[in-house]
Amino acid sequence: MDALYIGLMKVEVQQAGRQREGPLNLQKERLMERKLIILATAIFLLVFASSMAPMAGAEEVGSFTQVVKTVDHLKGGKPPAQPAKVDGKVAIKDGVETHADSRAQMKFVDNTTMIVAPKSKVTIEEYMVDRKTGKTQAAMQVFQGLVRTVVPEQSGNPNFLIKTTTSIMGIRG
Repeated sequence: MDALYIGLMKVEVQQAGRQREGPLNLQKERLMERKLIILATAIFLLVFASSMAPMAGAEEVGSFTQVVKTVDHLKGGKPPAQPAKVDGKVAIKDGVETHADSRAQMKFVDNTTMIVAPKSKVTIEEYMVDRKTGKTQAAMQVFQGLVRTVVPEQSGNPNFLIKTTTSIMGIRG
């Protein structure tokens, strides 16, 4: 029995009582070993990628509670934009863009609300809530336009930043 090591995985290859009968069988055995290595590597990568998925920034942090007219939702901050919908989920790295005469309201997991005015562009850079202490740490980037944010009274001290191209506003305690 031969053993192949791929990362942390051990793949055992058993010869099933056959002896090598020449160069053709040796080539077949090597081809089979390569296929096993490729298969084991693919399985390892799939398991690794699926375990990393929650860390990729797609964590839901809120939802749209109101959408008026044309509001674009850029999931992960990347095009193509999708129309925002009431009860549509909002995640870290998502972008929201409102057009003329349109607006959006979002409610986050800690009951913070954000209203995005017409002709505005906002990205949720970070949003974490410590369930034990109730402390919120959030960062939003406002590229254009106006936002109104209401942060409810919390048991922990919030660390809430709103960044613009020319300034940074923070809410603490």
